[in-house]
Amino acid sequence: LCVGPKIDYIAVRSYNSYTGEPITVVLAKALLNDHFNPKAAGLALESYKPGDKLIPYQVIAEYKGADLVGMEYEQLIPWVKPIDVDENGNWSVSEKAFRVIPGDYVTTDEGTTGIVHIAPTFGADDAQVAKAAGIPSLFMVNKKGETRPMVDLTGKFYLLDELDDNFVKTCIDVEKYTPYQGAWVKNAYDPRVRRKIGTGCRISRHHHLHDDETEQSSVQNRETRPQLSALLENGQTRTLLSARQLVYPFDSL
Repeated sequence: LCVGPKIDYIAVRSYNSYTGEPITVVLAKALLNDHFNPKAAGLALESYKPGDKLIPYQVIAEYKGADLVGMEYEQLIPWVKPIDVDENGNWSVSEKAFRVIPGDYVTTDEGTTGIVHIAPTFGADDAQVAKAAGIPSLFMVNKKGETRPMVDLTGKFYLLDELDDNFVKTCIDVEKYTPYQGAWVKNAYDPRVRRKIGTGCRISRHHHLHDDETEQSSVQNRETRPQLSALLENGQTRTLLSARQLVYPFDSL
């Protein structure tokens, strides 16, 4: 996850509009009113009932992006462990991924949250900022020992029997990955879906993995901002809006 070092961020207590669960959201201060209705600003948190149109919220802390850099979080979709690859092509499991890093290209434009999800194997900007911060890529290793992105050139997830046996044993959660092996990563890549679009049929979003679906993560603060971990010491994180912000449940109001 990438933040703008000079951007102001806030932690906001509120409720998940879908589940009604209490949450604490971290997002850019300038975008507060884009994601929370200003009419609900004065409402007491304890007055909320699931289904209410106005969801109360309360700003509880403020940070510079630089304060968030170095925080760790759990892998959003933990199918494959990231690896480090040396100049000779030898690989080993990496412990350097899944932490907040700085990026000057992060913006607070309308429709964003001020926190960008980084995928080094799927974009030049992502690759550059990840490399500068020492973040490894999520590679697969095939039977020839070659590193490949998780998606093949046809737009499908690799089959397990196409991958190096030791890599599968060491780096892949087979139980979680198996249902998706060989599946199209986007509905748009599936010829059956394209034919349905051509005939005007409605398309299900089921298993469309690049939509902004709810993702889960858990954040731990190392040394940079102990106040944040004190606020959020209980529970795991989960995204509330578009998988582009850090969100933390809290146990009590």
